Amino acid sequence: MASSDAELQYSSTPAFSKLEIYDTIDVGEDCRTNIQKHYIEIICVFGQDKLAGIVRSEYQRQIFCYENVSDVQKRCFKIGIDVEVHSLPADSVALDGNRFAVSFPESSVIKVYNERLQEDRDLNVDGKCYGMDFMNGKLAVCFQDPAKICVLDMDTGFIHHIVNQPSGHQLLTAPNYVAFDTDDGRDVLYVSDRASWGIRRLTKIDMNGNMLASFLSLSKDDTSRVVSVTDGGVLLVHDGIKLMSERCQQVATLLDQKNTGPIVSVKYSKQQSLVFILTMFQKDFTRMDVFKLS
Repeated sequence: MASSDAELQYSSTPAFSKLEIYDTIDVGEDCRTNIQKHYIEIICVFGQDKLAGIVRSEYQRQIFCYENVSDVQKRCFKIGIDVEVHSLPADSVALDGNRFAVSFPESSVIKVYNERLQEDRDLNVDGKCYGMDFMNGKLAVCFQDPAKICVLDMDTGFIHHIVNQPSGHQLLTAPNYVAFDTDDGRDVLYVSDRASWGIRRLTKIDMNGNMLASFLSLSKDDTSRVVSVTDGGVLLVHDGIKLMSERCQQVATLLDQKNTGPIVSVKYSKQQSLVFILTMFQKDFTRMDVFKLS
C-alpha cells in the first residue's frame, strides 16, 4: 500500500512518539585537539557502548572512537589508524564481535574494523556499495547499477541477491539505504529507494523480493537514511526525521530539519535506547546530538 505526502495514512503509534534531548557531544572539539581543518563524515554505534566514526582532514582520513559514549562521566575519546581509502564513505554498521564495517562505493570495498580501531578484513565487492545493515550474522548491502540488495551470510559466505519481484517485475531503482527487521518471525528489509521520475520511496520487502508496504514522497530530499528501531518502528531521514510504522505509514515528525542542519548520519543504540544524530551546520562544523526515544 502506498501513500503520498498529500494523503498520509497514519497508523497506530509504536511505544514511542518523540525524541527527547539526552546529551550533545562536541565531536569537533575533541577532534580539533588532534586534527586541524577536519570534517566528520560518518558515525557508528558498536560493541559495548562505543561509537566510532571517520574524520577527514585536508590530507587524510582517520578512525576515531568514544568508549562509554552514553556515560558523560566515563566517556573517553581516542584517534585510531588512518583510513587507506581515498573516497567518501557511504554508510557504517555494527557487526558481531565488537566490530564495525564501513562501505566505500567509489572503491567497491567494505572495510571491517575491530574494537582496537584496526583493520580486520576487506570485503571487495562487485559494484558500488552504499547503505548497509546487519542482523543475526547477515549483512545487507545496497548496490546501484544494477540496482539490487545483496545479503551476505558472514558465517557461511553465502550471498543472497534480491533484484526483482517474484513476478519478474523490477523491484528497485536506486537503493541507497537499508534496515533489517523481523515480521512474524521472518526477516524483512526496509529499503530507501529512488523510484521512477525521481520520486523517493520507502519500501518494505521480504527476502524473496515481495513488496509488503511502501511510502512515496515527492520531496526533493535525497538523503533518506532509514534506521530500524524497537517496537516495529522505523526512523526515516526525510526533511528531518520521521517515525514510520511497520506498514511504512508516517506516525510522527520527530525532528524538523528546519531546526537543525543537514543530517549527515543517524545511528541507534538498542542497548541504551539512544539515537545519535550527526548534523552539519557549517562546512567545517559537525554537531552530534543524542536523543532518547520516549
